[in-house]
Amino acid sequence: MKKKFLFFLLSLFLLSFFLIYHFHQKKYVHKEIEKKADNLLSRPFLLINVLEKEEFDDAHIIDSISVPFDDVEKFLQKIEDKEKPLIFYCSNYWCTACHDSAKIAIKKGFFNTQVYSGGMAEWYQYAQKDPSFRYEGEAKKPYLSIVIFQNEEELEEKTHEKYRIISARELQKLLG
Repeated sequence: MKKKFLFFLLSLFLLSFFLIYHFHQKKYVHKEIEKKADNLLSRPFLLINVLEKEEFDDAHIIDSISVPFDDVEKFLQKIEDKEKPLIFYCSNYWCTACHDSAKIAIKKGFFNTQVYSGGMAEWYQYAQKDPSFRYEGEAKKPYLSIVIFQNEEELEEKTHEKYRIISARELQKLLG
């Protein structure tokens, strides 16, 4: 009987230790994520990837934040500074989520809004030739290999009446 009781106490102690350690680790990781998000939000502009979280995790431009398209409106409510420049991007020139996000931002009063319509696919393709086009992630999704380059001079002519479309080179300069 004593052995069972001691075994029970030892098991309880080990379980308590594990739970405390586990929750402490999660809290620390969560704080690190919050710290990184706060750091990105304090930048002079926000680079916003509007793809789903799975695509963002696979590949995203360094220092961009993940706000899936369905969450854009809710995310914008958290930004108090309506003058803060916002740059939206999605997968490629065929994807319209970045343009639709810019239109939502403008309706919410963010008039310093831009779109990088080349998206992650174009950025990834530039990165294959020029390492200054930095990104994070394994970059395994098939859409990244679809070659869709736009003439950058044509892009300058394609400015929506309320938001500006920027090229990969312009975005690269902003990221420094």
